[in-house]
Amino acid sequence: MNRLVLWLLLLAFTAHAQDLPMLSGRITTDTVGMGNVYVINKKLGTEVKTDADGNFSIGVKPGQTLVVYSDVIDPREFYISADSFTNPPYIMAVELRGFNIEEVVIEQTVTSEGLGLVPKGQKRNSPEQKRVMAYQGNTTGLSGVVNFLKGRLFLEKLKTKYAIKEMHLFALQRLYTEAQLVRDFSIPAEYAKAFYFYAVDDERIAVALNANEPGAAKLLLAELSLKYLEILEQE
Repeated sequence: MNRLVLWLLLLAFTAHAQDLPMLSGRITTDTVGMGNVYVINKKLGTEVKTDADGNFSIGVKPGQTLVVYSDVIDPREFYISADSFTNPPYIMAVELRGFNIEEVVIEQTVTSEGLGLVPKGQKRNSPEQKRVMAYQGNTTGLSGVVNFLKGRLFLEKLKTKYAIKEMHLFALQRLYTEAQLVRDFSIPAEYAKAFYFYAVDDERIAVALNANEPGAAKLLLAELSLKYLEILEQE
């Protein structure tokens, strides 16, 4: 029975994909075709990459949005109308990304231990742990009951928060496998898994995943991968 349902869903998805008109387009900057640029259907999450001359073909309906990005251009969104299909290829002009290269030298890290505020090696609690300890501090009378209930509520909120983060991690892994992170974003294989945990802390990723916009999430991952690579270079 499960296999039958799976086949029906697959047939429905295939039929839907076949209903999409194919848009032939070209990514340019100053009339020059841009190769290796990703073009994403923001609604469906499907993506293609331009050839060496900037040409591409993707399924998209009028009213949907295409997002284009690469590591050398500024990301842009293009609203697709019925007119976009006339006189192919549909030209999508982008601008090259500007790069500012500066050398930053950090000679010493300022910490509470270095300033002598806490003894060296002393265990430091996270803000969440400090709040739980504060709630647990008063355990007598009405205040004790209130603090106990607040502490329980806060712990439940923490559990919910991390449960949602686990779901977001799973969603990111479905968008890009570790092999795809290595291939598409040039992230070293040994750091690919850690990239998921780096990206999931970005609030914009959570917004895109909660809104069921895989295209927007992929665009953000491409942006975050550049920052992630910068961090790796500094290590």
